[in-house]
Amino acid sequence: GNNATALTIDSAGNVTGNAGLAGPATTGQVLLASEQWTTDRTLVDMMVIDSSKYQTYKLYWWISHGDAAASATSWETTGLTFLTAANTEVTSYDNAMSWNSTGAGGTPTYNTGTYAGAQSCIWMAGNGISYDSSGEGIISVPNNSAFRAGIRGNSLLIGTPRVSTSSGANYLEDYMGVALAQDPTAITGVRLRSWKSATGRASQQGTVHLYGLTG
Repeated sequence: GNNATALTIDSAGNVTGNAGLAGPATTGQVLLASEQWTTDRTLVDMMVIDSSKYQTYKLYWWISHGDAAASATSWETTGLTFLTAANTEVTSYDNAMSWNSTGAGGTPTYNTGTYAGAQSCIWMAGNGISYDSSGEGIISVPNNSAFRAGIRGNSLLIGTPRVSTSSGANYLEDYMGVALAQDPTAITGVRLRSWKSATGRASQQGTVHLYGLTG
């Protein structure tokens, strides 16, 4: 009855005020970083990993695998690396992956030698400059040097409409990667980029969100 504002929620989902709860929320997903672009971009760095605060993270993305000019050196394949101080890439991973097209009777491809096993980047979706990808991942970063960080998730490779508007141009994909040698307590971020290179391979449009899990 005093016209006071008891609760406000801003565009990022942050809550201010008294919601009538007994205390602050203790479980859920906390948005740590988000990026969106509509012009060519080669890297998406999110320096928000802190294993003393969160040990489990949830990643969501949609990324176009072609640059604005549809050049042969576009993004092409989506990959991820962990980062340490000064945005330094962790470069030793053990990967597994698979993909299956939407074509009737298709047979999945597992652990192709190009992307699986010992690699310098974690493969998440691909490949082709006429494709886009949408996916999610669960990232684990233990707060203990005796253990290792990793990510496991799934993705959708979208070939419609640039590859074909007919059935069979899209793929269901799965992936995982473990950082083989990196102390997880020194990890401070993640980088999304072309699996092929950290330089010179751009995406024309995309959006990425990274959450920390509490509780």
